[in-house]
Amino acid sequence: MDLADPDTEARVLKYFIAFDRLVEEHGLTSLLGPGGEHMADYRDRMKNRCKI
Repeated sequence: MDLADPDTEARVLKYFIAFDRLVEEHGLTSLLGPGGEHMADYRDRMKNRCKI
């Protein structure tokens, strides 16, 4: 994150865009993506989220 950028809103937006890009590039969308308790792998995904 570039703390020299005086526009806080733009800085935070750039951070989240970079994070989304990182998640997509490394195939983490299935782990970090949305899902409900009704999904079969919900419990395992939540355990893995806590490890990250």
